[in-house]
Amino acid sequence: MNIPFFGGATARKQAAPFQSSPDRATGITGSTMLYTRDGAIPAEHLMPGDRIISRASGAATLRAISFDTLHGLMVRIGPATLGRARPETFLLLPPDQRIVLRSATGAPRDGIFAARALIDGKNVKWHETKTPVRVAHLDFGGPQIVYAGGLELEVGV
Repeated sequence: MNIPFFGGATARKQAAPFQSSPDRATGITGSTMLYTRDGAIPAEHLMPGDRIISRASGAATLRAISFDTLHGLMVRIGPATLGRARPETFLLLPPDQRIVLRSATGAPRDGIFAARALIDGKNVKWHETKTPVRVAHLDFGGPQIVYAGGLELEVGV
């Protein structure tokens, strides 16, 4: 799935002040595109009030967003590794970020898995970051499954 970029992010400012808390191992890297009512927008440009496409409710309203930095090991997933166009490009995720997989979309198995559980050493690998990675934490007032970078990611848990 490739949703066109409608320019919604180009006119946006930074969404929230930068916070550092390296103990979290979940989140969505800032450059990962999330699908919204306004088109695909990088996580780092989202703002409270944005309507993000979710699996359960169609479009969930983002209540708050915060940012952290992660250092060290992340999980790098190659394009189309987890199904057809899943993810769309190389994707970097924190080790405990949960991903929804469904065999109906070409995934090797069904379920919700932490990124670290999918490491195969070939297409899903550990990746040592050379610089801190900025990740976004999305708050919808409860758990949601959102579409990001061609994957379904569980957020707000």
